[in-house]
Amino acid sequence: MAVTTINLSDPVSTLVTKTNTISGDLGDVSTLVTGDANVVAAINTVRSIVNRFDESAEIIAIARGGIVVDATDSHTGFFLSYDSASGTIAFNSTYNFSAGAGLDYDSVGTYNISLLGVTNAMMANNTLTSSKFNSVVSLQILDSDGTVLKTLYSPGS
Repeated sequence: MAVTTINLSDPVSTLVTKTNTISGDLGDVSTLVTGDANVVAAINTVRSIVNRFDESAEIIAIARGGIVVDATDSHTGFFLSYDSASGTIAFNSTYNFSAGAGLDYDSVGTYNISLLGVTNAMMANNTLTSSKFNSVVSLQILDSDGTVLKTLYSPGS
């Protein structure tokens, strides 16, 4: 916006026009929400309010006080917590995880399943049954009379 300048040589009609322009740029003082009678007093009122928050510690405290973390899942035991004093949002769990048996954990909270496949250490006794196979192939071992001695099951192709 250009500065409105009134020259001594301006006719009265130009003086009126430029004065109205200046008044329009300043606005109507009766609409000031600060309750002040002029624009300078209103600016000073706003400045005194803002000066209360010019220290970064106050601004940080106000920002931290306004943060709400509500992410608790009672079904899984996972939840987030927030410490307004430090500004830290933390992930918590009521479950304990540990690395081993094909489950790896790193310092940033990433869990990985080993790419080595399923090992004997990962399987409990009697947990791998033929009902778990996609397509079962059976092999029967018979005695000389044709009686089944043993039936072996394996995943089909």
